[in-house]
Amino acid sequence: MCDESCKTPGDIYKNYTGDFAKRNFIFVDYGQIDSKLAPEGKSVGSICTSDYLSDWEHLSKEDYKLKKKDIAETFIKRLNDVYPGIKDAVDYYEAGTAKTIERYTLNPGGSVYGFSQIPSQAGKNRLSHESSIENLYFASAWTQPGGGFGAVLVSGYMVASKILKKEKS
Repeated sequence: MCDESCKTPGDIYKNYTGDFAKRNFIFVDYGQIDSKLAPEGKSVGSICTSDYLSDWEHLSKEDYKLKKKDIAETFIKRLNDVYPGIKDAVDYYEAGTAKTIERYTLNPGGSVYGFSQIPSQAGKNRLSHESSIENLYFASAWTQPGGGFGAVLVSGYMVASKILKKEKS
């Protein structure tokens, strides 16, 4: 969902560093594919936006939890404005932040995409899957083919294929 404040590409950075109540976001309903992620009649959805570690620094543990809850509810309400009634269908939600990503992945600044998504850091210019240590491989947003959920799955697939190919020979 694109906020009305974004009229040109030059407006995007300001939007993504501004008020969460106006930040652009996307929504994916994984129930639209046969994902088996949820019981029959239920679905799993994801609301995503840009987030920065600076949005969460210097907060007490309690303030962090409250801000996270408030922002999650803000996005659910905004989604409900587009899809009336969807808010009432939510049984459970969890919010992840840049701080969450940094904590669990140790990615600097909570980066979910690894290196910047620019040509000089794309494709073959990313870290290799192989290491100098025998049988140690890497699959992540920092390796080929790049960052993002789908690309990380492909990275894992590429590593698994290399391992299986090596095992067969």
